[in-house]
Amino acid sequence: MNASKHISTVLTFATIAIVSQSARAESVELWRDATVTGEQVYLRDICTLSQFEQVVVDQFYALTVAKAPEIGASAVVSMADIRRVLNENGLNPALTMFKGATQCEVKRITRTLPAEIAQSDSYSQTSQPRGGTLREFVEAELGKDARRLGGWVQVVFGKSIGSMLDMREGEYEFDIRRTNDKQLGLISLDVIVYKNGEEVQQVGVVADVTFVKPTVVAARPINLNAPITKRDVSIVNKNYKRFEQAGLDSVNAVIGQRAKRFIRVGEIIQERNLEPVPLVKRGQIVQVHSRSGGVVIESVGRVIKSGAYGDVVELQTADRTKRKFTAMVTGPGSVSVGAMDASVLGAATHLALGGDQ
Repeated sequence: MNASKHISTVLTFATIAIVSQSARAESVELWRDATVTGEQVYLRDICTLSQFEQVVVDQFYALTVAKAPEIGASAVVSMADIRRVLNENGLNPALTMFKGATQCEVKRITRTLPAEIAQSDSYSQTSQPRGGTLREFVEAELGKDARRLGGWVQVVFGKSIGSMLDMREGEYEFDIRRTNDKQLGLISLDVIVYKNGEEVQQVGVVADVTFVKPTVVAARPINLNAPITKRDVSIVNKNYKRFEQAGLDSVNAVIGQRAKRFIRVGEIIQERNLEPVPLVKRGQIVQVHSRSGGVVIESVGRVIKSGAYGDVVELQTADRTKRKFTAMVTGPGSVSVGAMDASVLGAATHLALGGDQ
């Protein structure tokens, strides 16, 4: 009986050790879909690496996994492809956890638009780039709002427009008009083609428009109340069907903030899920600074409500009077008061300057 308990205990500890080790293991998570704009699909385009040293992450993210499909087309990259590439570059698969999707659908889009169009928010015949195709003009018209929001559009045309997309300005002139008010999703247009001033073709077009934007996502799990560091986030291109769904596009807007809830690997980091890290907390005794002329007066106070850098918070004096006053948070455990608030400190200020109790 004792031997049986001993074996059970050993197995339990072994199981805990294995689970603990796997929780810390380096991992590769493949996404279900991704968007690329170049001729190659890199590892950074389709998956997230977690728990690796940063130098290893930089090296692996730069690896080419496959050739990108043609513009407007898609291709599939499998987990087997990821394993092969990493194995060829020195990764031991036995020590790495592979998770996420079994394959990733990679779409290739045109990221850049003609410079003449990108510089203008208006669409007219005079603003069209010389020699541009009808495809470029339509994408420029549909992408005006996206450019203002720091992204671009992916446009999938219906079959009705056919080979008209390859018509080029110079030989033809184009008149493009929206027939509904939608910004994204299924948008309808009337396209009229002229040659030498005469109408030669007219067609109603339906285009499926997707907003694409570089977006900050979690590079590894971020726990509730955890401050976000540079290693916690990365930027990937994300597709949206509504502009208001778009996440943040700058890591500087995220780093140093605190997570208001648990954030999964690969999840878009929304501003509503972040909050400033409090430098003073409720109930904490903090240093209170007040400048009077050339003299800095120091005392202490108890924080009534937590606050981040620059917040004006309410405090009370640490003596028996517990008088309330306000101060601005200037650092960890440190606040600064104005001239009017300094008078509230009373005896505490007097003691800080070396007076008698």
